Amino acid sequence: MGVAQALIAALVLSFISAPVHAAKEEARVLMLYGIDPYLPPFLAMDRAMRASLAAATDRRINFFSESLDSQRFALETLEPEMAALLARKYKALPINVVVAVSQTALDFFERHGEQIWPGARVVFVGFLGYEFKPSALPPGASAVLSTLDVAGTIEIARRLQPGSPGIVVISGLSEVDRRAEQQAREAFAKLDVQPRWNSSPDCARGARSAGS
Repeated sequence: MGVAQALIAALVLSFISAPVHAAKEEARVLMLYGIDPYLPPFLAMDRAMRASLAAATDRRINFFSESLDSQRFALETLEPEMAALLARKYKALPINVVVAVSQTALDFFERHGEQIWPGARVVFVGFLGYEFKPSALPPGASAVLSTLDVAGTIEIARRLQPGSPGIVVISGLSEVDRRAEQQAREAFAKLDVQPRWNSSPDCARGARSAGS
């Protein structure tokens, strides 16, 4: 299990182990994804976190999952109906911890969390953390951030493929992809190699196929 997954599990465990919760009560953890939860990195993170929590506590933990899928659907047009549906869905089902995966999920929680999941603690799992400011977290929230190490990735690639004729960077067209591409361009500007850039709306679908 990676460092990020271990930190997420530790934060969730600290929240559900708080004295205000009876030890024999069922703990409920909601995974709130801003984008496609079936992308390989998210599947790996989910499996690792569940395994870590199962090994760390005897308390029964019930997991729930919701996806805003903002990469493929316009959230701004669907958000009112989505928030209303989730409020009805969880009205009689209190959630202890919401793991908000991506900035989109955190923003949604800030707008609707108190209405949908009153009293829930939030763990923000963010990517491209160089853009994130701790002051942006809701009160009582924690964050685990991952950054894109372009220089380190290129160094490993050069060692593994010393005779490679060049580098191609393939990215998608979503907001998350554009932020990642911008960070990559800034990193490449400081390196002694310049890649070919290829942006395609099919990249996310190709990544899922490659990871299956």
